[in-house]
Amino acid sequence: MASLTHTSTTIRKANIQDFIALVLCAMLWGSAFMMMKIAVVEVAPLTVATGRVLIGAIVLLTYSLLRRREFPVAFKTWRLLLIVGMLGSGIP
Repeated sequence: MASLTHTSTTIRKANIQDFIALVLCAMLWGSAFMMMKIAVVEVAPLTVATGRVLIGAIVLLTYSLLRRREFPVAFKTWRLLLIVGMLGSGIP
């Protein structure tokens, strides 16, 4: 049986920058649904969904490259990420 080890983590107090980031995140999240409602009138829903996924992928890829994050290379990891993605947002 594997032993469980407890590591101590320090939780810092939130500051004004954290609250600003939270408000901006909420505004972006909420505005996405408003923009989708407007966009679906002009463009097919599948096109809107594809555009959202592409924009998200480009933003995350750019962020990862700027932060010099390594991408997983193992097939098993990608398979698990696909399953999580499908259960989290693809199927619902």
